[in-house]
Amino acid sequence: NGYECTNDGDCHLLVIDRERKMLFEQWRTNIIGGGAQDNPYNGGCAAGWDLTKDYGWNKVKGYDYTNPGRGVDCTSSDAGGLPVTPLLFTPEELDAGVINHALRFVLPNNNIRAKKFVFPITHGTQT
Repeated sequence: NGYECTNDGDCHLLVIDRERKMLFEQWRTNIIGGGAQDNPYNGGCAAGWDLTKDYGWNKVKGYDYTNPGRGVDCTSSDAGGLPVTPLLFTPEELDAGVINHALRFVLPNNNIRAKKFVFPITHGTQT
């Protein structure tokens, strides 16, 4: 019947619209109850990604440092400026016992504490 993000949680909503070839990601998402009219939906920092666009992260050509994704200081659902969904693993990959791509995760580090970021990231927390 819904999902409530509590305690300032890191609750992401990831939606792929295959027909429109768009990826939507949102942070701190609340979907309380079942009906949109009586039960609110809200969240923070929604980002839309056009899945037909080359954001400068072309695997074949390598990273294009002149094309920094959506732009320097442009955030995303996890504040890094990059989409989250492409670097997650799927149940099918787990069942197969093989993940043939990089996984994304963040570890606390001095750059985060100093409010800095390193390309290809285009935004840092609290920058």
